[in-house]
Amino acid sequence: MEAWTLRPYRGYWRVVHRGPDDEGRVEVAGNVLGHRRLSIVDVEGGKQPLVTPDDHLYLVGNGEVYNHEEIREPLEDGEMSTRSDNEVALRLISERGPGTLSELLGMFAFLIKSYTRSSCGLSRGCRT
Repeated sequence: MEAWTLRPYRGYWRVVHRGPDDEGRVEVAGNVLGHRRLSIVDVEGGKQPLVTPDDHLYLVGNGEVYNHEEIREPLEDGEMSTRSDNEVALRLISERGPGTLSELLGMFAFLIKSYTRSSCGLSRGCRT
């Protein structure tokens, strides 16, 4: 039996109907991050969970960051792997810290997990 079908991961299968376009999951430091996706922004490339280039931070998210294009511009030091609004949030946190989430406008929720730390962070926003 595939590990993902075991009891600890059954919640993942309960949301299959929520994201018919794509799905992804990864184990990070003993935790499983899973994501079902209804593609809106970056339909082809916005696969989640997203990860920073150094494999340090992982993100699963839902919703939309309305101002992701203007925030993306100063973050383009290194190339982003997608055009996803959620990758902009991940890179913003990675480069400038979690306090910068207040710069994001939109309706969204994120879970961010560090590979090296046992903690994770949740963020929810509803700013237009």
